[in-house]
Amino acid sequence: MNIIKHSGSKESEIELSKNEKLLQLRVEDTGVGFDLNKITNKNFNGFGIHSLSERIKNMDGNFEIFSKPGKGTKVLLSIPLSSEGDIEN
Repeated sequence: MNIIKHSGSKESEIELSKNEKLLQLRVEDTGVGFDLNKITNKNFNGFGIHSLSERIKNMDGNFEIFSKPGKGTKVLLSIPLSSEGDIEN
């Protein structure tokens, strides 16, 4: 929804993948992008970037965001899978 709401992009890619150790999500658009240096916790609310980042960290995961004005945005999330294989193919 954020791609539609904020990016102005008509194109995006969403890729979900899994290997033996990680569940990974990549979300990328070709929209307006934004300056990461100007983002603060005050800019976030609800289930926004900050909240998502905190949830991923609480699962010992990794959250990365890459964006520049006029260059689109890429979000990479990875969450380690338990050794018991809680998530099936």
